Amino acid sequence: MGGSLIGSILGGITIYRRSAMFFLALGVVAIIAGLVFKNKLNAVTFDSNTLNFNLSKTGEVYLENAKVPFEQFVTSTTYRYRYQVVNRPTEPIDQLTVVVTLPQSGDEQSIGHRIISNGQVTKTSSELISPLAILFSATGVSPQSQISIEFEVPKSFITQAGSAKVKQFFTKLPAEVWLAISVAMPIITLLTLMLVALKRSHKVVASKTAQTSLPSRLSPAMVGILLRGRLTTRELSSTIFHLAYRGHIIIRQLRREEYRFRRRGNGGALLDYESVLLDQVFGRSGEAATTEEVNLSLSQEVFSKRISQAFVLAYKKINELGYFYTNPLTLHRRYQTAGVAMTVLGIIGLVINILFIDNAYSIFLWGGMIVSAILVFIYSKGMPVRTIYGDRELSKWLSFKNYLSSSEPINYTARGQDLYLAYLPYAIVFECEQEWTRRFYHLPFSSPQWYLADNISTIDKFANSIFPIFGYLSHALYISSEPSSR
Repeated sequence: MGGSLIGSILGGITIYRRSAMFFLALGVVAIIAGLVFKNKLNAVTFDSNTLNFNLSKTGEVYLENAKVPFEQFVTSTTYRYRYQVVNRPTEPIDQLTVVVTLPQSGDEQSIGHRIISNGQVTKTSSELISPLAILFSATGVSPQSQISIEFEVPKSFITQAGSAKVKQFFTKLPAEVWLAISVAMPIITLLTLMLVALKRSHKVVASKTAQTSLPSRLSPAMVGILLRGRLTTRELSSTIFHLAYRGHIIIRQLRREEYRFRRRGNGGALLDYESVLLDQVFGRSGEAATTEEVNLSLSQEVFSKRISQAFVLAYKKINELGYFYTNPLTLHRRYQTAGVAMTVLGIIGLVINILFIDNAYSIFLWGGMIVSAILVFIYSKGMPVRTIYGDRELSKWLSFKNYLSSSEPINYTARGQDLYLAYLPYAIVFECEQEWTRRFYHLPFSSPQWYLADNISTIDKFANSIFPIFGYLSHALYISSEPSSR
């Protein structure tokens, strides 16, 4: 009848997803850019066939004033360096000469060296030509050949700075350690968030007193915030529907899942957030826009960022009633800020790792941090904690939910249809609109004045006609941007 459609559309949409997806997309772009840049950085080309490298006391290798990304391998007694000096040249090289200057004197017993070739090369050689210099040479290097030089010096030759030692320590960590860290980080984050959530929340049961009428004058949106600690698309859609029932909006169905909306100016008093919502969608009361129909499928135009101020006021209103210790919107923003910071840090770490750190396994660390950030985004929705007054109020509303979802048919009364329409927005918030509708199947029904559609003669036809609006509005309101996600 449409209930499953509402559940699938409304239940599957999360307002918070966009922020996380934006930063994940940004991270993918940054990683790709880093890989491209690293490839360019490592693709060092030389204009001369005579190269003079200088090994510094700190362990870096330079060509003139430019640092060259030599691979470094550390053993208990030596440092070994390797670098590819020729990589598939386009033209033959008759003579290649490479000289490496050492930071201090050595001999053949303490200095190791060799030249590695792949492809057609006439002759290669390496020798210690002085206590401070190694000579590598190759002749007859054909195109598509590859040549690498490798040399080894005692550890006493190199005096590493503290940062270099730290880098060396982490570089030597095996893949299993990095993988364990990357898995442990989101698990610890998840457990911490769950413990905080359990500490902050406790199950509220429905009041034992039967509640067959509204427990208080809370609007559907405010009941939803009380129930979930946040606004979802159900609350936003039920607000539009509630305004229509109260005479502020007329809804016209053109065809299935296509509607037009028009504001009415004689609907009575409005809450502050409802007034702002109507003004931003239709224009201020009395202006030309109030008499014009609006197609909410053009949500990018109709639902500007300004509309989110209405939702800010809704959070403020429920907080002023003393039902939460902290404004839920404020709490959402705190956790989302932490999630954004972790995501940005993870992306920066990934890029730095790709560009400047040789150990590829340490990428797991930053990946784990980004996963942790996603968990913070997800669990931030369940962090608001109700006061004792909030729990008492929610208990009454849960009792009212039991009334809405009861399987017992409603007895015939003169205002039976009005009762159904008045409570339907609350049933939407409690996700029991289908059960509430079934209770009226046996009663007569006619289309209300605020809903214009053809062939509405039973409540079943009305439900099948109007229920798709909730998914339709949810998409428009979702695109408009909920304030805590920005």
